[in-house]
Amino acid sequence: MWSFFEILLVVLFVLAVLDLVVGVSNDAVNFLNSAIGSKVAPKHVIFAIASVGILIGALSSSGMMEVARKGIFNPEMFSFWNIMIVFVAVVTTDVLLLDFYNTLRLPTSTTVSIVFELLGASTAVALRHILDTGAAMSTLHSYMNRANASDIVSGILLSVIISFTVWLIVQYVVRLIFTYDYTKKLKSFGSVFGWVATAVITYFLLLKWLKTSALLSPDQHEWIANNTGTLLLFLFVWRTVILQIIQRLWKGNILKIIVLVGTFALAAAFAGNDLVNFIGVSMAGLNAYQLFAATSGADPTTFMMTGLAGKVPTNFRLLLAAGVVMVITLRTSRKAAKVTETEIGLTKQQVGNERFRPSVLSRTLVRYGVKLHKIYQHIMPASWIGYIDNRLSKSTEMYEQQREAPAFDLIRASVNLTVASILIAFATSLKLPLSTTYVTFMVAMGTALADGVRGRESAVYRVTGVLTVIGWWFMTAISAFFITAIVASIIYRLWGWGIAGLIIIAIILLYKTHNHNDKDTNTDDYDINNHLQTVHLSTVLADDIIVLLPTINTAIENIIKHLISNHDHALSRDAKITTRLVTKSKTIKSRLHQLFRHLPTETIEHGTTYIYAVDYLHKIANATHALAVESSEYALNQHPDLNPEQQEELYILQENLCQIINEVTKMISSNHYATLSIVHTSLEDIIIHIDDIKNRQLRRIKQQELGVRNTTLYLNIILEIKNIAIYLQKITKHGSHLEEE
Repeated sequence: MWSFFEILLVVLFVLAVLDLVVGVSNDAVNFLNSAIGSKVAPKHVIFAIASVGILIGALSSSGMMEVARKGIFNPEMFSFWNIMIVFVAVVTTDVLLLDFYNTLRLPTSTTVSIVFELLGASTAVALRHILDTGAAMSTLHSYMNRANASDIVSGILLSVIISFTVWLIVQYVVRLIFTYDYTKKLKSFGSVFGWVATAVITYFLLLKWLKTSALLSPDQHEWIANNTGTLLLFLFVWRTVILQIIQRLWKGNILKIIVLVGTFALAAAFAGNDLVNFIGVSMAGLNAYQLFAATSGADPTTFMMTGLAGKVPTNFRLLLAAGVVMVITLRTSRKAAKVTETEIGLTKQQVGNERFRPSVLSRTLVRYGVKLHKIYQHIMPASWIGYIDNRLSKSTEMYEQQREAPAFDLIRASVNLTVASILIAFATSLKLPLSTTYVTFMVAMGTALADGVRGRESAVYRVTGVLTVIGWWFMTAISAFFITAIVASIIYRLWGWGIAGLIIIAIILLYKTHNHNDKDTNTDDYDINNHLQTVHLSTVLADDIIVLLPTINTAIENIIKHLISNHDHALSRDAKITTRLVTKSKTIKSRLHQLFRHLPTETIEHGTTYIYAVDYLHKIANATHALAVESSEYALNQHPDLNPEQQEELYILQENLCQIINEVTKMISSNHYATLSIVHTSLEDIIIHIDDIKNRQLRRIKQQELGVRNTTLYLNIILEIKNIAIYLQKITKHGSHLEEE
């Protein structure tokens, strides 16, 4: 029969597996961003290289596990029972917090979350213990490892500043040397650049980071320490020769080698540094249980965890199992792909549809940035500015002229990976768990700024995105501390019942966010690359129609049905769905520039017709959204139901309109307009019918049968439906013109 603490240990490791899944989903962006953004290789190659790095990194992470045992608090001050409360509270909160960020598609720091969760839980348990025992409140500081905790937090903050500022300069200098047309420069400097990049990665990864690895024997560690200079000289000669041969004879792209090697190194550094964030607490729980179980008959509430303060060996098989889970998650997690999209979107070279909307702060920062740039141009000699502009002229056109262009080039990807690998591996060698997310994100933002991706066309949107991510970083620390403190307090008072209740809540929340992610993933995405091979705008319009009109049709049907039944919650969902429809239609319009750059010249001559059609499609989405919002507000405010006559009128109107939308969808998507006149006649009938309904409504108003809210809603609904019918007429008209042309 299992004891309570053995069951608790199983719970800890089940939560650890979940923590691995949600943690890798959030942190995969750290080492995949550069390789995927630059499209250095097919995704399956990138994932394979990253997977090998993760496995090796996981097996070499034993030295970092000490952080979870004694890095934040002093374990000798806690009893076995109290420390198990801390561990369960931390892992439960970590799973929920990271999954929440994954659902928002925002990269956050798993290091910051685990540090502040440990701090919050240990503080709460220490306070409860002090109050229960009547000890002096001044003894609270003795429970905390204040010096080490402050070093960790300050190291994290310092890494953010260094990552952004220093490597903005590095990217700027590298870009000045190689320019955007870097092919010629690679013939002369490619092997040297490749050696520098790969050598520093190897040095910090092999000579510094593997010092704490369980993969090497003590003799091997000693040999490396005694022969560092010789090993570096060998690496210098070997790498320079090999890279030059690849560059000259096989015309290999040295940058691809750097990016793939860097992806491997960063994946390994991530696993070595961040594995503690996912399983460190659970493994510390195992160590605590082993110490307690070795003392027969000990009281869990008085048996102190002094043994955790010493050196505790790490289970090699558990590290391997954790690495396997991380690799599986990397290959299967859809949330990981969404988080990666967010960071790539903030650093991409192309200008187009942006996820984040401008804010007052971002507009202010951009405004002052423009002013500073003008001052810089005024102060600097014209010859210098001309030289620099010539070296850095690229520009976005180099990307827009490519089909399926990468988000950024291999030069920037190489710098991103080299810099981030150095910082993370060096921190790991010092057993300092800096945030890989903060480092890689700020490195990416710094190199992107050096490359000018926040030009005035996209600056305000990208700055908003960066500020949003950083703002949520602060929320990570605050929420991690207080939520974990609350969870620990609940467990402290309710014991097993508290743990069971919290786990049930965690399962429910994870299920809800998983369903939210599925719905988000299954939405129809508009991909401009699908249109770049087309030869006729009628085909493009057909794709646009297929993306939007069927969903609009369903939305209109649901809105009217839910309004008639006065289903307020369903109408709220309808409003959210139509918001996404408007966003999709905006995406289609915002990508007109890129579309017309790739279409054949003879097709572009008919572009005006297509532009009008797309604009009317956007107006239909807006009208549908207006229907949903007004109906939702009416129902949520508990205004009177529509009277039976109004319900009948709306039902018939909705049926007729939805039937015609189906016909329009079939007509345009198939490019067959034989029934165009019939469709136009049907739409005219709807418009006439709406005018008749409007007159009936006016008579009802005259007879004082209706209230003000009812009148306003009903008139707005039938007028929006009339607008939709008119826009459908215009779309079919322009679509038929495209088909004829």
